[in-house]
Amino acid sequence: MNRSLRKAIAVSAACAAALAGGVASNAAAVATPGQSAAKAGAITKFGYKANVFGTKVVVNGVELRNLKDALAVQKCTRMLRGETVKGSALSTDNLLPIGNDLIRISPSTSRTLTYREGDRYGVRGTNVIADIKLGGTVDVLGTPVSTPVLKIEGLKSIADSWNDTSANGGQGKFGHAESFGFGDISLEIPEGGPIPPEVQDLLDIIQDNLPVTQTVNQIIDLLESVGTLEIPGLGTLALGRTTGKATDHNAESNAYALKVQIDNPQDGSKTVLQLGRATSKITDGVESGVFRSTMSALDLRIGDLVQFGGVSSQNIPCSGTDGKVKSKSVGAASVLGLVNLSGVKYSWMGKQQPKGKAKGWVQSEIGAVSIPAAQIEISNLLSRVNMKSKGLNKKVKRSVSTSIGSLSVAGTPISLAPGQSHAFDGGIIRYQVVQNDDFYGTEVRALQITLFEENVVLTLGQAAGRIFFK
Repeated sequence: MNRSLRKAIAVSAACAAALAGGVASNAAAVATPGQSAAKAGAITKFGYKANVFGTKVVVNGVELRNLKDALAVQKCTRMLRGETVKGSALSTDNLLPIGNDLIRISPSTSRTLTYREGDRYGVRGTNVIADIKLGGTVDVLGTPVSTPVLKIEGLKSIADSWNDTSANGGQGKFGHAESFGFGDISLEIPEGGPIPPEVQDLLDIIQDNLPVTQTVNQIIDLLESVGTLEIPGLGTLALGRTTGKATDHNAESNAYALKVQIDNPQDGSKTVLQLGRATSKITDGVESGVFRSTMSALDLRIGDLVQFGGVSSQNIPCSGTDGKVKSKSVGAASVLGLVNLSGVKYSWMGKQQPKGKAKGWVQSEIGAVSIPAAQIEISNLLSRVNMKSKGLNKKVKRSVSTSIGSLSVAGTPISLAPGQSHAFDGGIIRYQVVQNDDFYGTEVRALQITLFEENVVLTLGQAAGRIFFK
């Protein structure tokens, strides 16, 4: 493997390590009975889904997946499944030495619940982070440097979406509620450090020793008025957002508590954390099943250390799109100089049909891919999955297809047919890789590139199409 590729991988791993802050792999999801008046496992006329996590890091538009902490996902379902609890995967006991001394986050807990409470059917997501400490003292060229210290306790986010079937004379009405808050907050500024007016306002609120609810409300008002609050020597603090909407056919709720950027004087790195995220959605019109179908442009694994992926991944709504074609253009994304993408676009369609039948498709497109250190250039990469259910409890019919405009390694054009591979100095390229084929559908990766010596695997152009009956 050439020296520039080794250097790119080393830099990527080091930067990712600086962001990750130590990751444990022993977290587990536990299903527990929810507060529901309906029998567990009951099939309803609604589709439910939720996504909850405690901490997330995004780098240049690409998600660092193994720092999405306490991730609890309720995939699209028509069933009242009760409550699922996901514990924290983030460990701060044995932090890696690069860039982590200023970030301490205690274990987080995420919950999703599909429920029936009286005449209300709904889905709720909740996340709680017990303690967050940002800032402290780091060594800079042999000299200890103290930064401001921000502490937050009991950060909680809730997103609830429902349908009240007794409303509107029994016709039903969708609704939502979303919120976030915390139990306590403190900010310590090193003696002699600069204190901008907005930071002084924050200190005044904290030091007034008001009841927690009043303190939280005043801090939220302050952050709303200033937008992003810059704390010199530490970074920035900003509100997330709470949004929700209800229509005649669905309701969705989103709660995203805080966004924090930590500026590390030790190495100049900037770590952006999203803290406390919960989303939920309920929809009608799922008489024939639910779609669990996703599109993603990139997944990048560097050994067992880190995993980047996502690039604004998309999915078909649980109920489909009523046969209408939807699309989203993402644009460009990159991972630490190792891979660059442009012209990313996702398209999808899903349609419910009578007698337990449904059909749809998902498609992922990438206009151009460049892996400079490996001298790989790719244009017009596309992957697609078509799916069709022929009735309840019948195997879903599926087909996959991929296409590629051009592929070159070190300036030499490469031609591949579906299922073929090409080996080159330091790696191998596989074209149209089909994975996880099962009763409900399948997945396809347009290209999978493995760079052997450093155990780097890039997956480009993923499309997964499935239809579930409950």
